[in-house]
Amino acid sequence: MNVIKGAIQKVLGTPVTAHIQFTSKTKGRIAVVYEKPTEPTKDEIKKVQQVVNGIIVKNVPITVVKMNRKEAEEKFGSNIYDLIKPPEDLQELNILQIENWNVNAVKDGDFLPSTGSLNAIEVERINFRPQKSHVEFCFEVVPETDKRSAGLLADVAAAVEAPKVAVAATKPVVKKTATKPVAAYSEELVAFFFQQLEKHGDSAEGRAALRRALLNEATITLNAVQNSSYAAGFKAKQ
Repeated sequence: MNVIKGAIQKVLGTPVTAHIQFTSKTKGRIAVVYEKPTEPTKDEIKKVQQVVNGIIVKNVPITVVKMNRKEAEEKFGSNIYDLIKPPEDLQELNILQIENWNVNAVKDGDFLPSTGSLNAIEVERINFRPQKSHVEFCFEVVPETDKRSAGLLADVAAAVEAPKVAVAATKPVVKKTATKPVAAYSEELVAFFFQQLEKHGDSAEGRAALRRALLNEATITLNAVQNSSYAAGFKAKQ
């Protein structure tokens, strides 16, 4: 939930979550405090979807540490809380952090090691409730084998700022050049990945495993580009 919460916050500037509900294993709803008189535009809704899938592709670590409540408030501010805060007598908090994305006090539980552990997310619709000053995002975590997954990941090109990625169409080689900030993952790159999946994945499990390997290699290379003024190329695994 914190992955999509961070996306909504970045696009709409809404740090406080009103409620969270899972309606099935793959579907959920998250409502945030939203005090604007008009509902989010279609472009803003699309941007939320692009941004959340961008952070999934970048595979950022998710950490959870226990902190003294006062220290956590002093370090991160009141935005670590949702609309309903933990009881005042609870003086030790679990603080979940996704660097440069989201920091939140959370309940005990099992947590994913990184954003890349998630499948692509599709925003199905929103419910605008001006009388409550809320807007609710209804979303689905799309199975890896679902055809929608490729399109959702390809769509991150408009959302993530990083050096441009060019794909050599006739060779399994992805060349990267550190030019001005543009799309981190071009539609061509993601399409290339999924061509490899279809070619080499003999089963749903095989395609899923290969998809993760390819995206992981791209993430490693992207980080190298971001941390230097120049990066050579790398050969995508087949």
